[in-house]
Amino acid sequence: MYNRTHEINRRRFLAGSGALIPLPFMASLECAAGKKKASSAVTKRFVCIAPEYGIHRSSLIPEKTGPLSQLPKYAQCLNAHRREFSIFSGIDHPMVGGGHAATSTLLNGMKKSLCGGDLKKMLTLDMYLADKFGRDTRFPLLTVGNGSPVTFNNKGVAVPTITSPEKLFAQVFQQDNPKEIKKREQSLNQDLSILDDLVDDAKFLGKGLDKTDREKFEEYLTSLRETEKRLHQEKQWLYKDKPKTEYKPFEQAQEMDEPPHRNDLFLDIMALALQTDSTRFITFQMPGGNGFLPVEGVNTAYHTLTHHGHRPERVDQLSLIDQWRYQQMAKFIDKLKKMKDGEGRPLLDTTLLMFGSGMSDASNHSSKNNSILFAGGRLKHGKHHALKGTKDGVISNLYVTCLNYFGIRENSFATSRGNLNHLLS
Repeated sequence: MYNRTHEINRRRFLAGSGALIPLPFMASLECAAGKKKASSAVTKRFVCIAPEYGIHRSSLIPEKTGPLSQLPKYAQCLNAHRREFSIFSGIDHPMVGGGHAATSTLLNGMKKSLCGGDLKKMLTLDMYLADKFGRDTRFPLLTVGNGSPVTFNNKGVAVPTITSPEKLFAQVFQQDNPKEIKKREQSLNQDLSILDDLVDDAKFLGKGLDKTDREKFEEYLTSLRETEKRLHQEKQWLYKDKPKTEYKPFEQAQEMDEPPHRNDLFLDIMALALQTDSTRFITFQMPGGNGFLPVEGVNTAYHTLTHHGHRPERVDQLSLIDQWRYQQMAKFIDKLKKMKDGEGRPLLDTTLLMFGSGMSDASNHSSKNNSILFAGGRLKHGKHHALKGTKDGVISNLYVTCLNYFGIRENSFATSRGNLNHLLS
């Protein structure tokens, strides 16, 4: 439906950008007067927002399946966007079980203890997508927040996060010091030189290997080549200016002891990073902690509330915290609907947005009977799908659908048993 040309001009771009105004957007998108730029392949994005201790089911899950005509009272703030998202309930990762470690299995359905030594099984969906499609942006993947790690590479190593909005803003928008750029360039050149030597040595040692060792050797060479590509990519961006912005996120921000107070700032900067095409893949590890959150009606520390034991007074306060997060999600979705990409499309039309946790019920540390809010991408939304007890009820089935959305013809990912294409297309 996008096989038409768009005239990209500054006035049109600013008119659709809402509260966040990056100046300029991208110099390469500015067309000469009277000229039009042909639309190329649709650029797609993926954002995962992962609340560490999950959500209380009754605050989000409708009583009935089917059309989202009536959301629970704590999720009423999402009503305006219910045609743009789906709710999946009754899903989980088989084999994972409960415990705090379940939180980190959200995007791969896998604990290290279940890998049998094959750490490639720890590779998460966001990292997989970024490796395939993130090379055209300054940041192939941004992992932000303070929660338990949910992003892992194919060596089973957790990817470090940007832990504060200030650091995130500086990384994406503040120009680097010329001396630091030069120093980083020298370091990259040294690393590339070492890699060249390693490849030469490896090729020499690889002669005469048997079939089994040859396969291991090829994996090693592939790893070296991938590292070399990433270093070259970083080097290419060293001297390119970062986008400028009039957005001033910290002028009125108050200093807070607990990171969860600052979710709005993280989400604002994330939206801006997508709009300026600084990245196309973001994972926000929304922190838990035991601080007191700035939510009216809440007078108990957050972690204490998650262990509610079904006591009504604690469940009510926990639901108010969920409502606070749904309000943040509603604002984020609204931003993505108003903001335009380089071809004039609403960002939400080309972004898959996932809100969910590896922890289903923090009160008993269960990962079973979980819930996911899944939005965007111009998919078929607007329904509650209860999948418990069916072969569809595996979270990784949704990830196969994500891969297919990006044009990857895979039939499986992690512990999937199929896909959810029939529910979203």
